[in-house]
Amino acid sequence: MTHDEMIAVIAAHRDGKAVEARCRPTGGWISASVPCWDFYRSDYRIKPEPMVIWANVYPHGLGHAYETEIDALARVGSQGIPREFMEVLP
Repeated sequence: MTHDEMIAVIAAHRDGKAVEARCRPTGGWISASVPCWDFYRSDYRIKPEPMVIWANVYPHGLGHAYETEIDALARVGSQGIPREFMEVLP
């Protein structure tokens, strides 16, 4: 990690954002509610936010994806139902 990345993740933790850590070289990301800040052995990151999209669901399947509910509602057909979809992060 660069010095700027280290500073950014520590500042994010100070500001109440969720932080994750992983042991090098092959560890998986885990929650670090009380990080030990061992930058020699571990990497740290701000926990990613899941992506949220809206799509209109029709009897034959899904329509296009939209960034907001308003966009989905503006383009829904008579048989469509706007639905929110959220990415599932590992």
